[in-house]
Parts: sequence; structure tokens; C-alpha cells
Amino acid sequence: MGTNGDEVKAVDSSNTHCDGEQISSVSIERQSQGGPRTELGKRRASRNAAKHGLYSKVVLLEGERKREYNELLTELQKYFQPVGKLEELLVDKLAAVLWRHRRLISIEVAELKRSKEAAPSVEDMLSGKGPDMPVLDRFVRCETAFERTVDRILYQLERLQRMRRGQPVPPEQRVRLEL
Repeated sequence: MGTNGDEVKAVDSSNTHCDGEQISSVSIERQSQGGPRTELGKRRASRNAAKHGLYSKVVLLEGERKREYNELLTELQKYFQPVGKLEELLVDKLAAVLWRHRRLISIEVAELKRSKEAAPSVEDMLSGKGPDMPVLDRFVRCETAFERTVDRILYQLERLQRMRRGQPVPPEQRVRLEL
């Protein structure tokens, strides 16, 4: 089945007896499958991940202040004083992840405000009453993923900087828990 529910015919490339009609029929069906064709449509589709902006390739969304992001990036650069392209990329990535984490928190606050109950108690939230719990669960999972990413970036940056400075680099430790 194609992405739009139409049946897609496959052509076995090892079959040397395919006639031109079969091949052109497959290529026509591939062309008729979904996806933008115009430049405007392609530009719009490229921003699909920017609906909430948590996984968007674009760091700054419309309405966000570039000056604030640049201040965050500048402060991180001052603090870490990256040397070389790899350290610079890690600091840039850290700024982007922290910016997205900040966005997540503002979206979470907006979701809580949007819920019908003004201020549910912690007990209500833990028992599943109050705001849309599946939505809040997704926020918690997202936040956990962002925190892990920040930890991983900081770990990589610290190791690189220690190696560059000639300082001892502790061996990587991984703990695996199985329940």
C-alpha cells in the first residue's frame, strides 16, 4: 500500500521481461504518491516538525527572541571557552537543547493553564485527575530526553576539554540495570 492508501505495484528488477508499459505504470504511481510538488508546498512541509518546535531542525521559531538565544549561546561560549570545531559544535548543540527545553516548559505551562481545572493538587495529578494526563506524560518523557541529551553533551565536552588540556580522562562507565 502507498502512503495514501493506494496499492503500489512493485516491479522485480531481476525480471528482464518487463515491458515499457509496466515500468511507466510504476513510475506514474510513484509520482502520484503524496508529498509536496511546488516550492511553496516543499517549504511548508519542511516546517512540519516545527508545530511545537521540540524536535524541529530550526532552533528559533517565529515569535522567539533571537537576542535571548544569542545571549544564552554567548554565556555558554564564555563559560566553556570552546577550542576547535568539535567543541564549538557541542556548545552550539547544548544551547539548542537548552533552548528547546525552555520551550517545552513554556508549552507545559500553557497546557496546564488551558486545562479546565485551574490548579489541580499534586494528589489529583498523581491519581490521574485534572489535566490531560497523556499530554503531561509526554511532557515528562520529553523533559527526561532533553535532560539526558544535556548530560551526554556535557560529558562529551568535558572529556574533549580534559584531553585537550592533557588532564586525565576517567574511563567511560556504563551501568545497565535489568529488573
